[in-house]
Amino acid sequence: MSNEENNNKPREETTDFTPASQKKMLASLLFSKEAPEDICDIKPEHFDSVVVRDMVRLLLDFNKKYPGKLPNPDEYQQILVIYLNSKEGLSLSKDEYLKVYDEVLSFKEEDFAPVQDLFRGLARFQAHNKALDKIIERKLVEREDYDGIRKLMTKAYEVGSRGGGLQDKDLSKVSDKPEFLIDGRFPKGGITFIAGRGGAGKGAFITGGIGAPITKAGIIFGEQLGQGFLILFNEEDFKSTVLNRLRNNGGNIEYLKWQEMPKDSEGFSAIFSLKDNLQLLRKKLKQVPEELRTNSLLIIDGISTFMGMKKGIEAYNDVEVRKILGPLSGLAEEFNMAIVIIGHFKKNKTSELIYAILNSTAFVDLSRIVYAIIEDEEERERRYFLPLKWNAPEFKNTGIEFLIEEKTDKIEIVGEISPDDVAELKAERAPGQSRSLGAGERAREFLEVKLRVRGEKPRILEKIAKESLICGRDTLYRIMDRMRREKLTKSVEDLFGNIVWVWIGGSEKTTTPKDVKEKVEEKKEEQKEEIVEKPRVEVDKKSPEEISETVAKIREKHPESADNKGETEK
Repeated sequence: MSNEENNNKPREETTDFTPASQKKMLASLLFSKEAPEDICDIKPEHFDSVVVRDMVRLLLDFNKKYPGKLPNPDEYQQILVIYLNSKEGLSLSKDEYLKVYDEVLSFKEEDFAPVQDLFRGLARFQAHNKALDKIIERKLVEREDYDGIRKLMTKAYEVGSRGGGLQDKDLSKVSDKPEFLIDGRFPKGGITFIAGRGGAGKGAFITGGIGAPITKAGIIFGEQLGQGFLILFNEEDFKSTVLNRLRNNGGNIEYLKWQEMPKDSEGFSAIFSLKDNLQLLRKKLKQVPEELRTNSLLIIDGISTFMGMKKGIEAYNDVEVRKILGPLSGLAEEFNMAIVIIGHFKKNKTSELIYAILNSTAFVDLSRIVYAIIEDEEERERRYFLPLKWNAPEFKNTGIEFLIEEKTDKIEIVGEISPDDVAELKAERAPGQSRSLGAGERAREFLEVKLRVRGEKPRILEKIAKESLICGRDTLYRIMDRMRREKLTKSVEDLFGNIVWVWIGGSEKTTTPKDVKEKVEEKKEEQKEEIVEKPRVEVDKKSPEEISETVAKIREKHPESADNKGETEK
């Protein structure tokens, strides 16, 4: 091959950490007006020359004393002279230090932009070398501790990777209106948190009720969805639980992406950690085509399992939780996709559902929308999906009522729940707190008390319930509808075509709470006091003889009705 061909051949990029380049790095620090944002990654031991190493240490000591600043050449010369005069037993002579300093000054007019990248590369290079030394020292390869190797190398990669500091956000890429995966629910570019007690059906609802339609570009809440993937991290068994759950709800298995860490030689895999493995998730999401990714749903079911935090104080420390959820939220924004994390209510008493989520307020603060799934206290299969908190404009503040088949986890959407009913259901279901009867229970007992006596028009019952502070209109009609399905009540028409609610549930009485009875009786007394007794109109009573005489006169006038004589006399 000729010299000309050899020169034209593409060359591999190499990082040249020569003594000259290391002196140029020192000069870049000395002539910089501000300390670089990743100066914390610069270590004296990264440099090969003893002289350069000592001189870098002096710069870093100055920066530690005056954060964000570095000495100018004149200030540094004074620092260096004081150091050389006060230091006895130097490894090299003072002349060697001054000679290197003169060389550094000669780089004053150089362009230091490429050197900044070289600085980061050197820091990362040295960090990798240290990581490899630890892997060999700890015999991680022989022990097949691949999780330990991954952690060391990931940590080394992060050194010097901070990039160019603060950047202006590209506002041209920010949409005027928030985007949702489903209209008004599950925002793209942010985290949605779903909380509930164990066994409430959180995973079944989000995987079967929401995820299954996504995998087949189906219809949900009357909205046609685009084709997307269901990307799932789940602590439950894949085959017996998750896979069957998706199939029973008509999902397309080809668009399910179950995520787990690589298995070791014995077939076991480490638990994915948001704290340590987020870069792996980012790499995975980059492989998904953009048109599918933006319509996909990423679910982390059992967020506590995948946080990667130690048990105890760290697990509930707001700062630590923010360090993990912050980058996850950034990932959602980067790929403009919806991310749902699922967690439990804590067991201690609290006055509101929103304050019962795990043990850190950071879960709520960093989520765009927070939902709760609660069970109906009377019907085992009935659940309520209720919004607790949101900061997304154009969000739907209605809830969703759904049924879950116990054996198959099949989801049936019943309908939307009005904001008033959402508020009442949330007030009734404060976790772990002893409470008085909720609005739904009061409405049920009120209807039973009233309708057992006689049928009544809905508007009259609605008025009494409202004035007696028993419940609102929406709750009254919802409970009436439920009692109708239970065949306890029904709606009929009276002689004038008015709708009347009546009791058909038999004579056995359920226990009527004292507070409902008292309110109904109080209302009755009030109504009695309002009634003004009207004067009775006296009707003259006639003797039988006078009545017979009247009947005879009628017959004379209407002889054609003689055939009905027997009936008239009767």
